Formats: sequence, C-alpha cells, structure tokens
Amino acid sequence: TFIVRPHFCLERRVKNFFTMVKHVEDKINLENDTKIALVRFILVVEDSPMYYSRYLPLLYQAVLEQTTRIINDVSTDDLYKVLKLRARPKILLATNYDEAIDIFNRYSDYLFCLITDVKFNKGGEVAETAGFDLVKFLRSKKKEIPVIIQSSNSEHAHEAHNLKVT
Repeated sequence: TFIVRPHFCLERRVKNFFTMVKHVEDKINLENDTKIALVRFILVVEDSPMYYSRYLPLLYQAVLEQTTRIINDVSTDDLYKVLKLRARPKILLATNYDEAIDIFNRYSDYLFCLITDVKFNKGGEVAETAGFDLVKFLRSKKKEIPVIIQSSNSEHAHEAHNLKVT
C-alpha cells in the first residue's frame, strides 16, 4: 500500500508510481536474480505507509543514479549496460519483524544492508524496540552487515551508538 495523495505534484506522483512498479518487480525477480546473478538486496523495515511512500522513491532514485554512474564509467556495448542496470541492488520492504526475519532467513547470503525503523510489530504486537532486536538478530548471523536506524525519537540515538549503527 503506497500513499499517493491527489494534491501531490505530478512529479511526485510519477516517482511514487515508478517506485510501486520497481517494488513489485524487485519482489518478483528476487528469487531468480539472487540465485542466477548473485544480486544483492537492501532490506527496509518500515510499517508506516506515509513514511515508506516518501522514503522508498528517494532510495530507488539514489540506487539507480549510482548504478547508472558506475555503468557509464565502463566503456562497453549497450546490451552489457542494460544487463548491469538490471543487476542493481533490489529493495525489499518488510512491514514487521516477522516478515523481515523471513526475508533474511530466505536470502541472508544476498543481504547488502538493513535500513530499519525502531518501533513496529513483532509477534503480532507493537514492540518499542523491534528494530534494535532485529539488528541484534541479524548481527548474530552476519556480523558485518551495514545498518541504518531511522527514527524520529532522538532517545534511540544512544542505543544505536551502542549497536554501532548509523
């Protein structure tokens, strides 16, 4: 569920539509692309449609711009460039702890990084520290995984620092 309000400017609506299409493509292609092309993915954990509707378009834009820049630095044929663009990191959205753990368990070898909120559902109930619990679990399995914590609550900065995350 993405939020696209009618009063948004046309450019923002187009970006949200592009993000919805890319999100569906990433979910559909992840299984194949990880096994065949060893494509990595970014796991985003956010339960608020309002926030991920704003956040994911920015993330997709940044990933596509960086991938395009890397491809353009290599002088080769156009087919190679198209194939490399397809191999950009995928972005997967989980809206709760259990969904994030399921994705991690299925594709842990291909996890590029984690971007997570702090407060979201865990085991069917809202957990104040679900994001920190998720980081601890993932780090117990993959110690060097890069993590970004996103929170509007500045009190979470101390715990994020203790976990050595941004």
